[in-house]
Amino acid sequence: MKHSIWLALLAGSLLMGARPLHALINPNFTPVHLVREAETILEISFDGRDADGRLKAVTKAVLKGKQQDQPKEFFIDPRTAIAEGQRDTFMDAALRKGQRALLFTGAFRPVGASGGEMNFGAGDSGGPLAIAFLHMDSFAETQWAVLEQWEKGQWEFVKGENFLLATYNGATDMLRRMVDYILLDPEADVPVSASAQWRNPVARVGRVEGTVLRADAVYLTPPANPWTADLFLARREGDRLYRWREGGLKDITEETRLDSRSKLHTWGDFNGDGRLDLASYDGRVLTLHLQGQNGVFEVRPVAGAQEIFSGEYLSLATLGDDSTRAVLLAGTRRGPVLIVFDEQGNAVWRSLTEATDAGADTGGGCLVADFDGDGKPDILELGAKSSRWYRAIAAARFAPPQTVAVHTGSGPHGPVLGDFDQDGLLDVFIAAEESHLLWQNRGNGMFEEVMGHSGEVSYKHTNSGILALAEDFNNDGRVDLLIAYGVPRPPYILYNRGFRSFAHALDLDLHREAVLPQTEEGQQAITFGDFDGDGFSDLAIVLRDGEIRLVQIALDNQKRGLVLCAALPRGGTGPIPATATRFERPLGARLALPGRPAVFGAREPGPIEITWRSAGREEQRREVVLEEGPSLLILE
Repeated sequence: MKHSIWLALLAGSLLMGARPLHALINPNFTPVHLVREAETILEISFDGRDADGRLKAVTKAVLKGKQQDQPKEFFIDPRTAIAEGQRDTFMDAALRKGQRALLFTGAFRPVGASGGEMNFGAGDSGGPLAIAFLHMDSFAETQWAVLEQWEKGQWEFVKGENFLLATYNGATDMLRRMVDYILLDPEADVPVSASAQWRNPVARVGRVEGTVLRADAVYLTPPANPWTADLFLARREGDRLYRWREGGLKDITEETRLDSRSKLHTWGDFNGDGRLDLASYDGRVLTLHLQGQNGVFEVRPVAGAQEIFSGEYLSLATLGDDSTRAVLLAGTRRGPVLIVFDEQGNAVWRSLTEATDAGADTGGGCLVADFDGDGKPDILELGAKSSRWYRAIAAARFAPPQTVAVHTGSGPHGPVLGDFDQDGLLDVFIAAEESHLLWQNRGNGMFEEVMGHSGEVSYKHTNSGILALAEDFNNDGRVDLLIAYGVPRPPYILYNRGFRSFAHALDLDLHREAVLPQTEEGQQAITFGDFDGDGFSDLAIVLRDGEIRLVQIALDNQKRGLVLCAALPRGGTGPIPATATRFERPLGARLALPGRPAVFGAREPGPIEITWRSAGREEQRREVVLEEGPSLLILE
């Protein structure tokens, strides 16, 4: 068996360090380097094996290189593997039904994370004719394999290569999209860090006694800046509301006469007067807190709410119907319940669908979003072993539920929606006590669990989560991720390298001594929001001892963040999905909710094209030029 000299080099200097490299990003050999240095890039599939045990590969697409020069079929010989175990797992992965792979060939000279160029020797005297890197996401050892070609029409499998995980760690279909993006855009960017820092010192907001169940950034009747959020804390002992004044967040709970105790809550215009109201459930009673013209809240019990369903609510959400008033959706253990308010503010129950099984005791909390891209908000009712998808057929009208693969596992969990792969469909990430799960939305009610092929999030701090946040906190147009835990552990902050490949944002670790070491003891509640209106995402944290801290982010070379805030019109019910494109790069979908705009970030000035469609209306498109600081677009 012939193997080139570089194997000895790799075995000695890289293989021993494979595990540390697994947790790092190599800034010197990113997917951009890989694609630019490759002479040819092929998408291939496998068509069984021949009598000699060689895998038959079929070229499905030529992504780079001359079409006429590429073989339609060739062989990969796994018998040449250095390690017998890798040979068997490589063979099993290649023969998996529907398996595809990407093959990169060229005279690669990758540079390690700490410097040092390696010549792989392709074409050198005594060396192989060519070297190839092959990516196949079901190859459990590493995702990446090194191949050598000693004769035309056949490649020899040498070994799996952990070194290349520092270049790209994720799914093959996502790498294909990343390759397309790099080939299309001469200035394509695959980040190697979050390129963001926390500002010092960390601000102290105040202190609360008791238990904070949830923190929420909500855009009430806006003050001076229409994109400035207020901080809402849901608390058993009484909710608190904070607003940015005189350089800090100030408690305005008494000023606004907000008198709620929210175990669950949601925001919406429930009386159709164009102002945002609060629906609050304290574990026994459901109440509305209607916001007056002067910003003061008036309490109004929801008459008959307990008779509608005698049991505990698991979730509250808002959606719209054909009126100007928001509809309340309550997730219960016996299924979702719609509560509609008439002109007098009285609650009227309406069944979700005629086929709802009121006797089933399998229901859970509900997520409201347009999951199939038709502009109408659907409902996903989460369950421990499976979920039910209620596809919207009109505003607040739904088809009978379909069982879908999404599940939460047993125990506490915190779901969040985010278009992590930028395909225009919202995915579901579930931080859970048992195991974190990432459900890729494939459209039309099809979801696939892809946690194992999503970068660093797949193998580090993968359980005991209670809450997840999806936010483009570094304004690069990609939706990032934060996970909070139910055990003494700091939040895990990950930036998105693009197309659902996450990496640990090491520079944003909150438990560092210079930032907020108390987070290592755990957190009661945490949320992102632009609380000072500067276009950057701030992080509000309630620590275990009740201290409220505000950690503000800073980006390189930016005094004010370049973001487009796409907000619902005054009194808009939503949610409305919006998608955006910037310099032909898709930024994916965001949800515009009552009290929360869809936000698209940018690192440089320039145009951004946004598309949206509300239920029953034509698709609308608008181009906005980002120049300096935040820009506002009303989704009329």
